[in-house]
Amino acid sequence: MRSIQFKLLVAGLALGIPLGALAQVSQNVQVQVQVQGNCTVSAPANANFGPQTPLATTNLTAEGQVTLRCNAGAAPVLAVNDGGNFLVTRRMSNGAIPTPTYVAYAVKQPTISGTDYTVCPAFGAGTAWTSLTTLNASAAFASSGGSRTVRVCFETTVDENTPLATYTDTVAVSVTF
Repeated sequence: MRSIQFKLLVAGLALGIPLGALAQVSQNVQVQVQVQGNCTVSAPANANFGPQTPLATTNLTAEGQVTLRCNAGAAPVLAVNDGGNFLVTRRMSNGAIPTPTYVAYAVKQPTISGTDYTVCPAFGAGTAWTSLTTLNASAAFASSGGSRTVRVCFETTVDENTPLATYTDTVAVSVTF
């Protein structure tokens, strides 16, 4: 039956019969895609204040980083937890048992440079990045998606009374979008 209809349509077109003269029905089909914000955090680079031999109060800064990858228009917000040794402040521990010693440290937010958050503040300056504060990184993805570097800025102070040891802690960087 379809073959006959096709042949009649072709014959009608060949004879110059307008399509409107032939029987025709149509239906609209809507096409849609809904793109939602999506982000990942990966590729951490650890912060290391390096070996120190303080004979006086020494203020130190160190930078860690993560890679934030989002699609264009995403509105990522980054958070840093308190770490594993938190008690009133973030602390690195020497891990001694039964009585560890600690060195306090702070985490500061970077500022944006281009589309990356790569500028760490000088010691004592900048915005503290506590577990109660976040970094809104949506400006980095306003016009395009892709990977962006986000520095995690650390500062600490050691002096001649800081016991000899290697002190460590781990903070988690998370993203919501």
